[in-house]
Amino acid sequence: MRELQDRAARDSTTLKDEVNRTLAKGLGRDPVGRSPWKPVSYRMGTPAADLDKAWEVADSLEADAAIAKRDLRK
Repeated sequence: MRELQDRAARDSTTLKDEVNRTLAKGLGRDPVGRSPWKPVSYRMGTPAADLDKAWEVADSLEADAAIAKRDLRK
């Protein structure tokens, strides 16, 4: 672990990158030349809810759930 930390500091990479590179080499896969995986995003259109009031809606739902839970205990 210390060697990987030293290598990450020396190469200005992250420890995670060094661990992944070392594991890939150990498994017989050479990560050099491969581009990193990138997630694909899609446009989903305009949101149906008013996101400016999302916190108010969340608070209201939590309050309703708390009241329902309290009523079950009675």
